[in-house]
Amino acid sequence: MTGIAEVENAMLARLKAAGDAGALGYRFRTLETYPADFDLFIEEKVKGDRPWPAAWVIFGGWRTPVDDGALQAPAVFMVVVAAANLRNETARRHGAGDAEVGSYQLMLDAAGLLHGQHLGLDIGRMELGPCRSVRPTPVITRHQLSLYALEFTTRLPIATAAFPAVALDDFATFHADWDVPPLGNVSTDLPAPAEGEGAADAADTVELPQ
Repeated sequence: MTGIAEVENAMLARLKAAGDAGALGYRFRTLETYPADFDLFIEEKVKGDRPWPAAWVIFGGWRTPVDDGALQAPAVFMVVVAAANLRNETARRHGAGDAEVGSYQLMLDAAGLLHGQHLGLDIGRMELGPCRSVRPTPVITRHQLSLYALEFTTRLPIATAAFPAVALDDFATFHADWDVPPLGNVSTDLPAPAEGEGAADAADTVELPQ
C-alpha cells in the first residue's frame, strides 16, 4: 500500500528527472520536503551556495474519504516553487534569459510535470488544483525570492485494519480506592487491601444495573 512519504518522494523525483534530462532548460538546485520552519531553513540554506531554483513538497491532508469497496482518501499534496533574482521583482517572476528562470516558469513546469501522473504508485491520477502566490515574509523579501504554491489532489488508498475484534465483558462493577487526604500512606499496588497495612482510607464499589 502506497504511503504518504512515497508520494512526496515520487513527486520530487519526477521534478529532478526532468531537469537532469534537460527537458526544462534548468535544474532544481533544491528539491526537498517542506521544512517546518521555512524562514529558518532559508536563512541556513543561503549561508552556503544559492539554492535556487527550488521546490518543496508537503502533504496537505485529505478530504472526506470514500469507500466503494476499497477505502480511498482524496489526498492533497502541495508543491512550493521558488526563484530568486537580485535585479528586481519582475525578473524574479519573469526570469532573465535562459540562464535565470523565473517563478512563473517553475510553476508552469511543476504543473505540467505532475498533473495526470500516477508516479508509478498505487494512487489515483494527480489532479492540478489551485495555485497561489506565497505571501512574502521579511526573510523571503530580504533574499529576493518569488514563491508560488500549487495544489494537487490524488486518491490515496488506505489499508483498513485487519486486527481481530476483542470481546469484552459487560461493564458491571466499578471500584475505587481513596487516600483521604492524599498523604501517600496507601499501598501503591492498587487496588489497595481492604484491611491491614497499606489499606485504603476509603473505598467505593458501585454495581451497575444490567
